[in-house]
Amino acid sequence: MTPSQPERPQANPPSPVAVAAMSSTMLAVGVLLMQALDVGQRSAALIFQHTGLAQARQLKEDAMAALLIACGTDEKCGPWLSAQFSAGMAWYWLALLLPVIAIPLTMKFFPSRKAVPQKDPGLARWENKAALKRYMFGSDSTNDPFIGFLGYLKSGEVGGTFDSKDLPPMYIPLEDWCQNTLVWGGIRSGKTTSFFQPNIFLGAHLGITCVVFDVKWPQKDSGFYETIGYWHARKRRTVLLAPYEPYGARVNLIAGVFSFSDALEVADAVFPPPEFMEERGKHYNDKKRFMIAALMWLLRTEMGDRAHMGHVLEHAMLPDDRLMEWVETARDEQAKAILTGYRDAGESNFAETKNGIISALKVFFNQDVVRATSGLPTETTQLEECFRQPSLVMVGINQKNMMDGSGEVLFRLYKRLLDAAAMRVAAEQGGRLRVHLAYMMDELPSIGKINYMMRSLGTLRSYNISHHLGIQNDAQGQLVYGEAYWKAITTNVVARVIVFPRGINGDDAKKIRDLIGKTTATEVGVTGSRSIRVLEHEGSNAVSAKLVERDLLSYEEFSQFTLGEAVVRVNGHQPIRTQLAPMTMATVEGSGIKPGSKPNLLHGFYQETIARCPGGLVAYTARIIQDGALAGATSVPAQDHRGTPSRPVPASAAPQPAPAQGATGSGANLPDAEVVQWLRACMTELIEIELQLPERVVTVRLDDDADTVNGKNAVTRLVIGGLLERTRTTSHARLTKKAQAALPEDLKADLADYPDAYAVYRWLRDNALSISGTPERAAYEAQCASTDPPTTPTELAAQVIDGTLLCTMTRTREIFRGEGVLRFPQKRIGSRDHNQIPVQSLAATAAAVRQARAAEAEPTGEGKLSRKEQKRQSKADLVNSVVGGPPSSP
Repeated sequence: MTPSQPERPQANPPSPVAVAAMSSTMLAVGVLLMQALDVGQRSAALIFQHTGLAQARQLKEDAMAALLIACGTDEKCGPWLSAQFSAGMAWYWLALLLPVIAIPLTMKFFPSRKAVPQKDPGLARWENKAALKRYMFGSDSTNDPFIGFLGYLKSGEVGGTFDSKDLPPMYIPLEDWCQNTLVWGGIRSGKTTSFFQPNIFLGAHLGITCVVFDVKWPQKDSGFYETIGYWHARKRRTVLLAPYEPYGARVNLIAGVFSFSDALEVADAVFPPPEFMEERGKHYNDKKRFMIAALMWLLRTEMGDRAHMGHVLEHAMLPDDRLMEWVETARDEQAKAILTGYRDAGESNFAETKNGIISALKVFFNQDVVRATSGLPTETTQLEECFRQPSLVMVGINQKNMMDGSGEVLFRLYKRLLDAAAMRVAAEQGGRLRVHLAYMMDELPSIGKINYMMRSLGTLRSYNISHHLGIQNDAQGQLVYGEAYWKAITTNVVARVIVFPRGINGDDAKKIRDLIGKTTATEVGVTGSRSIRVLEHEGSNAVSAKLVERDLLSYEEFSQFTLGEAVVRVNGHQPIRTQLAPMTMATVEGSGIKPGSKPNLLHGFYQETIARCPGGLVAYTARIIQDGALAGATSVPAQDHRGTPSRPVPASAAPQPAPAQGATGSGANLPDAEVVQWLRACMTELIEIELQLPERVVTVRLDDDADTVNGKNAVTRLVIGGLLERTRTTSHARLTKKAQAALPEDLKADLADYPDAYAVYRWLRDNALSISGTPERAAYEAQCASTDPPTTPTELAAQVIDGTLLCTMTRTREIFRGEGVLRFPQKRIGSRDHNQIPVQSLAATAAAVRQARAAEAEPTGEGKLSRKEQKRQSKADLVNSVVGGPPSSP
């Protein structure tokens, strides 16, 4: 049974003036009628008594109307009757003035009500195509071009249905795009692959700059990994900032610090203060912020562009006396006064502040992070260039490093650095970026709390900068930013909310249901009663219908949404039903859409680009990262790579990866493997290493150059990390007991042989061009032969044959200066004897050197004296025989 539509209640009640006019008029007429009736009754009684009209016409006394009519038509009685009525109604005609008096009084005391428009209980409906012409093809302009894609419209129709056949594409104009977007969707709802990824891909075609924050780097199925290859294939500038990886571009996080005020802004990124509320422990947190800023500014004034956040951590970990000694030599009096004041306040408070800084900067214990966040201007990527031309900037933090929150500080520091660079470019371009900048920040709560997020969303849009935030759950945003602050972000500075209902449940489902709104529905009620008896059947039925409000999209309908199907809430429009599709799909698929019936317009762009990527987009992305083809990037070193020595260095001392030069950073409680790696690097570089007796403690000579393997930077880091300690002369550093005990047995054996073999390999390296059998000599001879005319190579000093160094006694004395004549096995070559020193391994070389030293220490017999010595000895014996002295003993 189809119920009829119920009639709506009267929406416009009568006004008080109309009621007063009608009432007063009816009252006046009623008074006149009552008086006329009374006069008529009295006149009829007199006519019956005193005239013969009643008898003549046979009328009874109660026939008032007939008597009055008979009198009125009589020539003699008519005038009398008129006089009776005139006298009886004389003043009663004034009753007609009652409406004239009542209406003004009513208007004065009862003003007329405004007309109430007639409305349905719920007004939400699915938006139709006619109302969305602004987002349709052909509606853009030069000043407001299309810059984003909003999917394919399912136009709303009467009755709450929508059109799934036409599906016109919707584009977002620049001005609307700058008003920020919140993308809300559960797991596997399609928000990344259907919204974020296609719009990042489109950015390469539309000529904008995209900054992407990826919390799942380097996960290849995250949806963001392959965007690097896509932009690179489109010949766009692509920058990868992956601080935990040994590749990627380098940017100095404090390169933009040009004043103490700038340093305080960076410190705020490390310790983000709350906005619009009182901070708990503000005094202590401010001390940490000011101390970080003071250290940072002093380092900038002392080291310039060489300073980086790793140095801030290093100095925070210095002992108090050494730190204050350094502070006293600094030049900035303001920062110096802050640090001195904190130190004078007490050792315990000073130590607590330093520990808080160390904990906040723990991410810079990682050497890859230090490398990626440091460097001179010639070594780092200029971010300003990314905002002068269309570019992709990928900020990727490993998922494992996000688990303990250590990656959050890097996201904040990178965001501040990128904003500052964009502002500088905007200033030079007249206050507004010429190339639109879009921040793509999916999984926003996982990124952590970004400083001044609400202000950034509200103000940066005027600089042609937009933010597009992705969340899975509203409670996550409240947990990170606070309930009131998060509500202000999502309802005030975000003009567009894209909801993917698939996968959303619980409280989020209720919030989305209320966000979409209520519509009007007909509620039908059916009641009835039955009474069954033996001889009769009685009963009744009743059907009622009324208009009520209902959810336009109920929670039960969420499960019907397909991948990529979304609801968009835009200011000034009813809810928009749209179907988004990944660019990888050739057709648009979704609920109510006939499979294969609607081509995906974006797929053509994807196909044209993928043809430029041999092996597929993911493989192409991996290859260009591996090859260091991105802006400012370095190639990825092969796994388990070990360098090949260019000189005959023994295999046991093969080169190991050395600490990063010029960006060492610092670390507390470093692992023992760090000192093992460092010792092998020192042996590779042939740095002097000794074993101090009696404990045979490993001691290494230091270099005055800060950036060498045994220089200040690397050694300071190991000293702070508890692996080295300086000697009293400060020219050497020795291993701590902890590090000494942790050395592996093979390294201990190499270190035992290294001091004896050191001189041989040092001489080989310094004279490689003059030693036959070395790669350096071979290259040198080839170079000499290639000149025109050919030049003669320098004279050979020695030669290496089958892992054995052959050199003359003169060269041997040169190798072992100050040790006398070491006796090695000799080999006759031509007319000269050559010492044979094995150089195929440290152990063989050290054994030969020890054996030669032992041979030198043996007593020399008489037969072994030279002729000159024998002649001198015979003269001494002759003198002794003359004077009677004892003969010389042999």
